[in-house]
Amino acid sequence: QEGGTVGGSPPMPIKFVASDANDSDEIYSVDDTLMLTFDKATNTPPVSTRPQIDSLLTFSQEIGVDYTGHWQNMMELVIQIIETVADPPQVGELKATLRGDDAGATPLLNAELTSPPAASTSPPLSGS
Repeated sequence: QEGGTVGGSPPMPIKFVASDANDSDEIYSVDDTLMLTFDKATNTPPVSTRPQIDSLLTFSQEIGVDYTGHWQNMMELVIQIIETVADPPQVGELKATLRGDDAGATPLLNAELTSPPAASTSPPLSGS
């Protein structure tokens, strides 16, 4: 049947792409962005501060000392690096995982708010 389980399935991260703000350097730097794209519209929880992002996602590598975020639309979360770390995350390795119903986590749900909290992991980071 179409739609799967009653209540709908949670959004799944299907793309995780790095972009260099000035594209003139090959290094991970301030203002670089990481875009996490989902397979369906989300409930777009608050993501404007690092603590808000950290309550929604965990990362397999440190992404920055500080970062902010915004929803470009209901399916695309953009994270902007404000302060980098000494050991930058690697394209092809870095993954983001939604925290699901961890204690203290902000749940990512479908736009209709009927799904269980998303707890899946993104594909490895691509882009530059």
